[in-house]
Amino acid sequence: MSTVDDVAGRQVGGFALPEPERDTSRRTLLGWRLAVVALLLVCWEVVPRLMSAPSAFVVPLSASLRAGADQWSPIVESLWPTLSAILCALLFAWLVGIVGGFVIGTSPRLRFLLLIFGALYAVPLVVVYPLISVWLGPGQVSKVLFASLYGVVPVLLTTASGVRSVDEGLHRSALSMGASPRQLLTKVLIPAALPVVVSGLRLGGGLVLIAVIVCEMLASTSGGIGTLITAYRVQFNAGAVYFCILVVLAFALVMDQTLGAIERRVAGDSAKTRTQPTPG
Repeated sequence: MSTVDDVAGRQVGGFALPEPERDTSRRTLLGWRLAVVALLLVCWEVVPRLMSAPSAFVVPLSASLRAGADQWSPIVESLWPTLSAILCALLFAWLVGIVGGFVIGTSPRLRFLLLIFGALYAVPLVVVYPLISVWLGPGQVSKVLFASLYGVVPVLLTTASGVRSVDEGLHRSALSMGASPRQLLTKVLIPAALPVVVSGLRLGGGLVLIAVIVCEMLASTSGGIGTLITAYRVQFNAGAVYFCILVVLAFALVMDQTLGAIERRVAGDSAKTRTQPTPG
């Protein structure tokens, strides 16, 4: 006899590649990515030398690395204000976005809020940061609050979309077998919506990183990599500017690849659940 646990895996899924073919495809894609990155780094080193570009604007990769080594101490000191703001904002945006998305997605009476949040998502919220910095001061608190607001909207919208996209047949089948609200949430809604939710976390994480760096570059007095970028730009120290940009790119790459790996793992587990036979 079927149970609520069985119903959670009863979605008709798509086609998944066999494991060896998937591994080969991933290795090929990784090779192409590494080749593109290597080509860009070579161009960065060679093109400025061939163009004889002014060192105040464009510098080769080697000069940027030397400038970063010369400024290593202030750069390391600026890592913690940026990382701590990103972590705090991520925690707020992910927690509030997931909870709010599940509440709105499961409540027909609250789904009108999706229109409001969708409109907010289209607004360039960076115009709000000057007001927040006036109200709370241009420090760490205003930076974390703005980054949290910047990242929570896409997480909330994506989570609500994932909940609403769950097959109604699963919902009705679970209810017909006497599933409690808790079982409905933990056995049906969360497993079915999880791949979409993780993709929203990935999108929100990228926006949080952007918001923190923008705040630091605009008016934040709490320090950070963005503040250093502005300081080196004023000093026409292009090498140090480019090195700080590389640090920011490293942040973004690590976070994106980590969340991407989690997203692929969740999507793979969901595909296996959807395609496995259901016991009678």
